[in-house]
Amino acid sequence: MLIAQNKGEWYPCKDDVWTLSFDDIDVVIDDELVEYRKALAEGYDVQYFVDGFAGWHSISSFESCLIKDPENFRIVDSIKEGDWVISDRKYPVKVSQIVDGKLFWDNENGCRLAVSDNSDSIKKWKPKYDEFCIFYNKNSSFRFIISKFNKKKSNHLYEDKNGDSYECCEPYTGHIPGNE
Repeated sequence: MLIAQNKGEWYPCKDDVWTLSFDDIDVVIDDELVEYRKALAEGYDVQYFVDGFAGWHSISSFESCLIKDPENFRIVDSIKEGDWVISDRKYPVKVSQIVDGKLFWDNENGCRLAVSDNSDSIKKWKPKYDEFCIFYNKNSSFRFIISKFNKKKSNHLYEDKNGDSYECCEPYTGHIPGNE
């Protein structure tokens, strides 16, 4: 059985899945690796473990991986400096520094805040369908555009509601980048 993602929701495919444009949906096989297939389609770092070959290795697709035992896979979503996170405050903040396992960011008043990296209340921000975001490409003379998020493509590009693709996507917090 196949499952597909459209507008951020996963659902079982019907027989008509082959009539759909694969630019509009992500399709994965619903098998014992489905959790990892979904994570890979959503842009997470999926790794597999091979004993004797230096431990964990990232994969870009399951076709390139000969290991098929679910116990040898993991999903890595570690938070790094520069990442956007959601805390119990419910709005995204950009991590400015990580020191001794504590995440630091500056609030709207310019005060530096810290929280333990092990907190269950801290999650990496992921854009949601129809959410306003800031889109841009690295090393481009074009600065940015504010638009609604459509989907993250399997090639790790972000697509806005106009169908345009960008390398980077950040939450729109009401502030224009560079004018904080």
